[in-house]
Amino acid sequence: MSDWPTRQTRATNIVLLGREQIPKYNSPEFISVCEKMGMNPEQTRLLLPPSDSTEDGFQEIIEFSCFAYQADGVLLNRRNQSVIVPTRDCLTIVLEDLLANVVVIHAGRSSLWHNGSLSGCVGCCVTSVVQNAMTALMKNNPGHNPQEVSVHIIDGISAEHFKHDHPDALEKVKHYSLLGKDEVFLDYEQGQLDLVAAAKVVMARLGISEMNITNENHCTFKSEHLASKRALDAGIAGNEGHNLTGVTRVR
Repeated sequence: MSDWPTRQTRATNIVLLGREQIPKYNSPEFISVCEKMGMNPEQTRLLLPPSDSTEDGFQEIIEFSCFAYQADGVLLNRRNQSVIVPTRDCLTIVLEDLLANVVVIHAGRSSLWHNGSLSGCVGCCVTSVVQNAMTALMKNNPGHNPQEVSVHIIDGISAEHFKHDHPDALEKVKHYSLLGKDEVFLDYEQGQLDLVAAAKVVMARLGISEMNITNENHCTFKSEHLASKRALDAGIAGNEGHNLTGVTRVR
């Protein structure tokens, strides 16, 4: 079920289904989800985002070639290619350039702005899946101008419900202060991280114009129709499953 209608951008058609089970690729359930989203199952791939940097595919952007794959993003470089991205509280972000190349990414707490030193990297190791998405667009369109890239932020948890108020939890997000405490934290002491604000700061550093960024402002925690891990952990019933975002390149 979804409280979010279909969205059409210049290059894509986007559909969000809330509180669904992740279907096995090419199963009857997968075909049913594709039909709900108006997508051709034979031209649709399933993205399985890794949960953190210890898993294969972390922050990787892959090309549209495999059938189902573990990665944080996929490049759609031909018309009618589609991808389904399952999330709960993480952001789903769609980036497109003037040639209609499209990158769809999963941007969670770890992948959006990753502190590599937490996993043993020595030196300055902060990386972002958004940077990798822009690199993928540039590879497919070497002359692209970042200011001509359009970005669509689909869903994700809001800062007021994304607390990291224990020392161990705060340790996981304090490197976000490199983006500006006042810009990306609703309350730093409570560790209330604003993923959307953080994504916008990263994008600005990459040359993307804020005028070209749209945010649907659908908080997974507050929505009656979207799944939220934080809400489920808080004992709020009905938050089982995942939110499935389907993106089709239409140009």
